[in-house]
Amino acid sequence: MTLLFLTLLLLSALASAEERFNVPPFILILPSAFKSPIETVSFSGSTYTYLATGKGQTTSLTATLLKKNIVHEQTGTLDSNQCAKIFLEQIKAKHNRFFVSATARPMNVGGKRSPQFRWSGAKNGVQLTGVLTCVLLEEAYFILSLTDNIQTAAENFPTIRKSIRNITFR
Repeated sequence: MTLLFLTLLLLSALASAEERFNVPPFILILPSAFKSPIETVSFSGSTYTYLATGKGQTTSLTATLLKKNIVHEQTGTLDSNQCAKIFLEQIKAKHNRFFVSATARPMNVGGKRSPQFRWSGAKNGVQLTGVLTCVLLEEAYFILSLTDNIQTAAENFPTIRKSIRNITFR
């Protein structure tokens, strides 16, 4: 799995303007507490990071789109679980006391159901929790990662999940 992620990381270092998603191929309306996304472009796709505003806020949502044809050329076909596990390995590498569990209920992302994984871990002395899923779209892998402080996640996650359920793909 680590080698697979390193391959994807290498692809992301080779930025190519012609391969990027010029406009996010989705419409996501988050609560007003979130800033506009920060876009990171790579050879294999784009990542949109939404951060909560306000002092001490730890809530974030990351939406990564990887073009299937580029990923397939480098790694072969991935199912939703394999795709998610690659990203969970990277989260694990950045957290102490990391724990992950697949949930029985799939995540609803714009009407598409995909396996979801809940995780927790400590980073810089803060206990964090998150949810990650990988949705297989026609031309891309769509990875959503939601992270928050374990003390505020129960309050913040439901509203964000509603936004994720209502996401529209272009």
